Amino acid sequence: MTRFKNWHMMNDESLTVYEKLQEVCHGSAKDMQTKLLGTLSKLANTSGPNAAAVQKVNQHWRKIFGVLDKFGKGDADPLTTSRQIREMSGGKSITEVLEDMTTLMEMVGK
Repeated sequence: MTRFKNWHMMNDESLTVYEKLQEVCHGSAKDMQTKLLGTLSKLANTSGPNAAAVQKVNQHWRKIFGVLDKFGKGDADPLTTSRQIREMSGGKSITEVLEDMTTLMEMVGK
């Protein structure tokens, strides 16, 4: 559902490129908060051979959420947001990170 909403928003001709990106980040941050972060927190609080890796993933996505949420609410500009996302993700764009997020949401939701 998030992927479809993002695709639809990015192809909305009534919005500027900046508005499209901001709206996609706003909606994705909301979806991330309601559909992903809680599940990751639960997984991160379990023990097992992969506990440290899951905790690291949880921390990473919480940082990503903070950046996307700030931009989506209009509290950050697109250049700063893009730079921060690229630094956090090893050079990926905002849209590439959002695609990773939707894939992860699909994986943990199953």
